[in-house]
Amino acid sequence: MRPVLLPLAFAAVLVGCSPAEEGQSTDWSTLGLEGKTLDLIDDAKVETYAFAKQGLVAATVGTKGGALAAPLFYWRIEGQSLVISELPGEQAVEELMAPKIHGDVVTAKRKAGPSVQYRLATSNV
Repeated sequence: MRPVLLPLAFAAVLVGCSPAEEGQSTDWSTLGLEGKTLDLIDDAKVETYAFAKQGLVAATVGTKGGALAAPLFYWRIEGQSLVISELPGEQAVEELMAPKIHGDVVTAKRKAGPSVQYRLATSNV
């Protein structure tokens, strides 16, 4: 009996550790970012983007319980990428590609790193 239970217990652990649902593929234009925020879902980092008119985005970046900065950037959509830059048309400070949405969670691939998840909400900006 014990040899049968061990594989079943192991399988249950693996199912419990499966990654969160990434969602359905979409594009940044469909998400209608103007008037909305993207808030990074992370235990240690703070990264919030509040998208406003005229291509402006107010950012808050830093660490939870630590120092925060609040720069003002510009945003644009180029193909399948959301580009955030210091000046309009300039090189990206952050570039997010291939968005997927599941409920209010947007999963995207950083150009210079791993996939990240943000909570999408209506902004006060």
